[in-house]
Amino acid sequence: MGPHRGGAAVAYLPMSDEGVVLYIGGFNTTRRMSTTDGVMWDDARLDSVDVYGVHYGKCYTIQTSGDTPPDRQEMATWMSPTLDWSSF
Repeated sequence: MGPHRGGAAVAYLPMSDEGVVLYIGGFNTTRRMSTTDGVMWDDARLDSVDVYGVHYGKCYTIQTSGDTPPDRQEMATWMSPTLDWSSF
């Protein structure tokens, strides 16, 4: 089962057995909050990224480091590998 995020930036990385899917930002659809920002869901903070391993069907939450930007939803993302595909 994947993460409970809506409105997240989603990127597929062709790594490991069948690849991983990153979920960045968006809304945490397991918790409801007030509608102060017009959204019924709790913002998914950018101090973590959900990583879904396609082959194993498991999702992990990875903590980020450094300065955390404000919460964001419904944004776009782009992943691009280096020329030798050693990193993204």
